[in-house]
Amino acid sequence: MNLTTRVAELIVSLAKSYFFDAKEIIDMLTLEDLFYKKRYIYICHRDDYKRREKEHDKYEVKIDSGVITEPSSELDQHYRRLCSEIGKAKVDVRLNHPDCTLIRAISKEDGQLAGFEWNVNPTEEVIWYDKYPVRPGEPLLFNVKVFEEHRRQGLHTVMHLKHVNYIFDNLSDKCVIITEASNEPMVNALRKYGWSWDKMNCLYKLFGVSVFSKIEDKDETELHFIPAKETLI
Repeated sequence: MNLTTRVAELIVSLAKSYFFDAKEIIDMLTLEDLFYKKRYIYICHRDDYKRREKEHDKYEVKIDSGVITEPSSELDQHYRRLCSEIGKAKVDVRLNHPDCTLIRAISKEDGQLAGFEWNVNPTEEVIWYDKYPVRPGEPLLFNVKVFEEHRRQGLHTVMHLKHVNYIFDNLSDKCVIITEASNEPMVNALRKYGWSWDKMNCLYKLFGVSVFSKIEDKDETELHFIPAKETLI
């Protein structure tokens, strides 16, 4: 265990040992030796969403939901590309999680994987992903990727619309996505697709290790201890 991790654990232990309210903890975390990261939570509601779906001349979009016990030969081929992009451990955890869904964009010309997205929709308990507590009934879209050689062809729009429509047809009447506060292109794209700002998510870090996750909207503030091991990676 490295020194950074140990110090972070000590801070969490001390905070849990005293009866601080949320404001006192937040004040403690704004000392100069701590770091801070701001993110936005955008939400899309079925009733507000302009339902539309495009087909693409060069690509098709497929959806793999739930535990994949016997992958097709095509998915097995794409599995290797996924592992090379995000790591085998992440891919295995997600494909073997019953609440995870993989969206694949596939080239019609050669059958190669052109891009992907994921979502997680907890059915019973909160699932932690990327320092954020994903709640049942509120699917989170994450890890969106279009490979360089397939960009600037409208593929992301097609994949995104297919993904959101799938969620509204099969999982929930709303979904959320996390974006960095500084990522203006992403924010603009979400607004174009019909998403709206919902909450602010602030991560308080100690020497690069995230310790607390604060979720805040105009009505309330939640402060969470980030678990040492998240549900999804």
